Amino acid sequence: MQNSEPYTVNTPLPRAALKRIALDQARPGMYVADMCLKLPEGMASRHYFAIASAEDIEKLAKAGNTAITIDLGRSQALDLDQLGGPDVLGGIRTLQAKVRSVLSDVLQDELDRTRKFLDSARQAFSTFLTDIRSGRLADVDPIRGIADTLIDRADRDPSTVLLLLRLLDKDFYTFSHSIGVSALMIALAKQSDVPHAQWRDLAISGLLHDVGKIRVPEEILNKPGKLTDEEFALVKTHTTAGESLLSGIGVDDAISRDVVLHHHERLDGRGYPHQLSGSAVSAFARIAAVADVYDALTSKRPYHTAKHPMQVLRDLLAWSGSHLDRQVVESLIQSVGIFPAGSLVRLKSSRLAVVLGPAPGDVLKPRVRAFYCLASRRRLPHADIDLAASRTDDVVGLERADRWSFNLETVLSA
Repeated sequence: MQNSEPYTVNTPLPRAALKRIALDQARPGMYVADMCLKLPEGMASRHYFAIASAEDIEKLAKAGNTAITIDLGRSQALDLDQLGGPDVLGGIRTLQAKVRSVLSDVLQDELDRTRKFLDSARQAFSTFLTDIRSGRLADVDPIRGIADTLIDRADRDPSTVLLLLRLLDKDFYTFSHSIGVSALMIALAKQSDVPHAQWRDLAISGLLHDVGKIRVPEEILNKPGKLTDEEFALVKTHTTAGESLLSGIGVDDAISRDVVLHHHERLDGRGYPHQLSGSAVSAFARIAAVADVYDALTSKRPYHTAKHPMQVLRDLLAWSGSHLDRQVVESLIQSVGIFPAGSLVRLKSSRLAVVLGPAPGDVLKPRVRAFYCLASRRRLPHADIDLAASRTDDVVGLERADRWSFNLETVLSA
């Protein structure tokens, strides 16, 4: 599809020419399109209507409404200064058609590209590990190719890295965890001002950080219950085993060796294999440790259920200083947001929304896509909202997606 303007996944265009405004901004002639509206007496089932007079606004206020959603394209009287300037309606009807097609197509294309990348990467990663297990000479070039693709995504649009994390198939844990850690390490490197020339080694080290686990029996790695002391001691050997494997596959850079060997070290000296503490734990090992713990705890495993990302971030903050580097944890929060992409949240406007990504400069106010009204228990036309710019809406709580029947991936790609 040809377009005269460039669009990216982050293009801040309205989904259906809808805008949520404070009720004191309402004017006669504005067209209300709000399934979550608290209806005044005499207006039963009227969620879509034109405001005829100041009396209608007064009725809305008495019913308990403090904000309303209006359809810009159907509204006849707008206070342009209050609603964002004279360009709000400029080409609004063109935007209505363009938004539905362009933004949807762009995101769908990104979803398709991400799925294809993950499918090919999983096959390459599986072949790589199989070759190592069987004693064949493993080709590390496909691993470098995966790292390069992750870096390219981070350079082009950081939100696509978060999208990738959302689409990882957790049934293939070894692969999904390796990709997840690598992607998070790149995001942390970008947030922490690590020189770009070192990103590739960091990305490769993230992909290979657990390669030594091929020397640990599967029945121990996937044991549902608590490990015995002997079993845990064997699991801990994966760091030294992994480091010794690197030379045989042609990975000789210092960053990869450091990360593979030391990603389980802790600042208080209680990690392994060398019980390093404080400044002895490198910046790269600190980044890997945070990425590793975050991805592991947000993933379902035989021995624990997946935690909500927000709870994991709270845990990481609690462990900062003793186990983990607080600055790196804060960089992770800036990267993924308090409300990571794909999270289901409840808004002040009594709507459910899926998080599209963090807003620059304010991790508490993400970009979201509202799609469901809790008051009426009905689906809504999708509306993209930048909560950092909203005067009327905010996140008031988190919802567990598994308690609802929504397919959030469909909402994201709609």
